[in-house]
Amino acid sequence: DSIPDRVPSAQYPSIGTLGDMYTKDISKYLFDAIVSATGKRPHLVICNIARSKMDANRPIGEAAMGNPIAEMAWRDWQAYLGQAHNDTMAVCGKGLFLEIHGQAHTEGWVEVGTLLTSTDLAKTDAQLLDPSYAEKSSLRNLIATTQVTTPEAVRGNSSLGGLLQAAGYNSVPSPVNPSPNGGNYYSGGYDTQQYGSSTWGTVDGLQLELPRAIRFGPNISDFSTNLSLVVRDFMLRHYLPFPASVPAACSDWLRTALHISQAAASAVPGAAFATQPVVIIKSALGVVQVGDFTSVVTVSASGGSGTLTGVTRVTVIAGVAPFTGLAYDIDDTITLVFSCPGKVSVSQSIVVGTGKSLAVSAATVLRPSVAWRIDAVLGFASLLLLLL
Repeated sequence: DSIPDRVPSAQYPSIGTLGDMYTKDISKYLFDAIVSATGKRPHLVICNIARSKMDANRPIGEAAMGNPIAEMAWRDWQAYLGQAHNDTMAVCGKGLFLEIHGQAHTEGWVEVGTLLTSTDLAKTDAQLLDPSYAEKSSLRNLIATTQVTTPEAVRGNSSLGGLLQAAGYNSVPSPVNPSPNGGNYYSGGYDTQQYGSSTWGTVDGLQLELPRAIRFGPNISDFSTNLSLVVRDFMLRHYLPFPASVPAACSDWLRTALHISQAAASAVPGAAFATQPVVIIKSALGVVQVGDFTSVVTVSASGGSGTLTGVTRVTVIAGVAPFTGLAYDIDDTITLVFSCPGKVSVSQSIVVGTGKSLAVSAATVLRPSVAWRIDAVLGFASLLLLLL
């Protein structure tokens, strides 16, 4: 209440004051989807300042209209985004900034902003190969450091718009809608300019503008889950491999991983576990690798002083590694560690000698640490995919 409503002025005759309704709800659902998919809790930061009071996605003059309290709030918002952006570059070297907005355009499509305008997108793919478009785009770093061309990154099959289109959400730009073709389209705002890679840095940026049909529809939870999968697919395609110097946690969540589908249990010294462990291989998108008949999964025991015996190396069959004959020779509490070259390992703890197995700790390894930050300002939200 201490911040007056923003009103048009001679300097800013046209300002936006309406909130992008339900984008905060979508962000929260997206938060839950990420928790479910990764086993890790994202950071959720909410700014309870209406857009009529302060528009965080504008330069400070238009954002706060000279009000010192609104200016303070704007600086705090930018400080949160700046710290997350810089931490991502320092720890992982690269990342993705995703800002979520809402719009009521009659086309009803999802608009993916990369800072290329409608005029830019009207160019042919051959014309978009001009380096000036890559430099202008908020995906500049992705284009500069991979084999992906500007048209492919912006509207190809592997672009975010292309992946959304394939998931059933009409999107622009995409292979189906390479440009707005005279229709309404938001190309990206202040935050995407600042925290995408168009002017500096190695964190790319995208601005999502969601139509009313998604925001006011009955299935925003499903959309948020699908969006989390699409974003993950986008990063799988364009952000691996990471340099060897980058901590494994930066990229492990994007890699194929081992999962325990059946935990070892009922262990007594010197006898085969009554329940033998079964391990499966899944892609980062959770798909069992049924075509894998060559990977070798190895199990070892850590944390104890005895010896693990039995079949400790298993070649997978259709992505499944069933272990047999595993036994441990003394009373002890051990951790069974399952590993496979090029894949994220998984583990479980078990007590030998009491007949009681501990809870599987696979969840702590199944989706290694990935810090995601969701920053929501009533009418819109910024999602930073921070590979930390």
